Amino acid sequence: MASLFLLIFPVAPILLDVKKGKTDIFVMKREKRMKFFLITLLSHLVGFTLFKSFKYELLAPYMLCYFTVTLTLLFITLKWKISIHSAGVAGPVTYLALVLDYRYSVLYLPLILTMWARYKMKAHSIS
Repeated sequence: MASLFLLIFPVAPILLDVKKGKTDIFVMKREKRMKFFLITLLSHLVGFTLFKSFKYELLAPYMLCYFTVTLTLLFITLKWKISIHSAGVAGPVTYLALVLDYRYSVLYLPLILTMWARYKMKAHSIS
């Protein structure tokens, strides 16, 4: 169920628009991002609501974490180009490390790879 609300529902509309030729896979044009942010926010909110109603006490706040990170990114990306990929790793890993156990901090390692890959693809600058 988490895969539906964290991956399938948010990514499927992007893939459909890519197939139709309306956007690129990274949605590089800022003005095209709002639609996908809103779909993703709705998906995270529905996921949170369902997990909360089913009393999944670990997954409900995790979904809320994704919602909060996505909402923050929505506002930031209106003015600046920020790495959504990096934030998508950092926010939930921070939640896991703070709520479950500090040993989850090892999951920050993929964040370094994510940031490096985005830089190498010239999708972002160091700043």
